[in-house]
Amino acid sequence: MNFPNQVQRGNLSLNNGAEVNAISAEGGSIAFNSRNINILEGSQILAGSNNPLNTREIVAGDINLNATEAIKVEQDSFIGNLVASGKGGDININANTFSIFGSIVAAITFGEGNGGNLTINTQDFAHG
Repeated sequence: MNFPNQVQRGNLSLNNGAEVNAISAEGGSIAFNSRNINILEGSQILAGSNNPLNTREIVAGDINLNATEAIKVEQDSFIGNLVASGKGGDININANTFSIFGSIVAAITFGEGNGGNLTINTQDFAHG
């Protein structure tokens, strides 16, 4: 996915238990392109597939978070790409600064199959 560089980006904040959920039987994807992305106070970003049948290979969609400045995941928040069985989707995080405190980022398969990849591209990383 390409996002034009000349377009001015705003800030995206999920606070107070907010949830973005793209989990479906066929697998859902999420992409955010912002200046700053804040996922705080127990908020969640969820993608993947909840199809428990293993009759065909399920491929979960990806989560792509792109910020020209910073991405913060803090205060018991969660970014998860989840699949019941099949191939888990990837999580791609791109920002100048990425910080994660008291939160989880995970790409998980609960049944047969492989979990997705977690890729973080950043110049500054803080965690705890």
